[in-house]
Amino acid sequence: MMLPFGMTAGDATAARVPVSHTEDGYPLGTWVNDQRKKYRTDRLSPERIAFLESFPGWVWNPQDASWEEGFAALERFVAREGDARIPNHHMENGARERHARVTRGHREDGYPLGSWATTQFPAYRAGRLSPDRIARLKELPGWVWNPLAARWEEGFAALERFVAGNGSSGRGRRKARRVAGLPIVSVAWSAPGGNPSTRKAPPATSGCLPGRRRRRSRPGW
Repeated sequence: MMLPFGMTAGDATAARVPVSHTEDGYPLGTWVNDQRKKYRTDRLSPERIAFLESFPGWVWNPQDASWEEGFAALERFVAREGDARIPNHHMENGARERHARVTRGHREDGYPLGSWATTQFPAYRAGRLSPDRIARLKELPGWVWNPLAARWEEGFAALERFVAGNGSSGRGRRKARRVAGLPIVSVAWSAPGGNPSTRKAPPATSGCLPGRRRRRSRPGW
């Protein structure tokens, strides 16, 4: 059996043919997509199935294969870094690295891992992730479904540790501290002394989320 336009099993990357791709004018992407449809409806002979499966990278479900490729990249990242927090700025050769839960631009061995990771959150909220995939992601250390909320909670926990060690979240002059590597900045809204005319008023609370507004009961806040 011959493939269209002289393709051979040694040089084809069949799983990566876009649906819109044409090869020397032939709608190859459409042809490849048709073979997968026929396979799902039992309209491909065993001989043709075996022939297609002999191509490097051939898959019958490209969407599943793409997800598995992303998850494998995430596993490699976790194995190296110790958790599933994708770096915000990654620098090799021992240079400093700042972490965030997910950033769209990170690439793992050339794979766009940041983009893949960020697509999992809306898929999860919309109910498009299977229970198996949800469980596999949850098993990874450091994985969260809401990175922004997780980052806020991480900062608030650092502030609580600061208050526990200092008895106040800081009145007086502006202070910048780091607790467990997180920047904690306290601003004096009613600093003792100084010029009252230059003193800043406290910000309005109308924009605070209810859960966060309740936490203003902390000493000195």
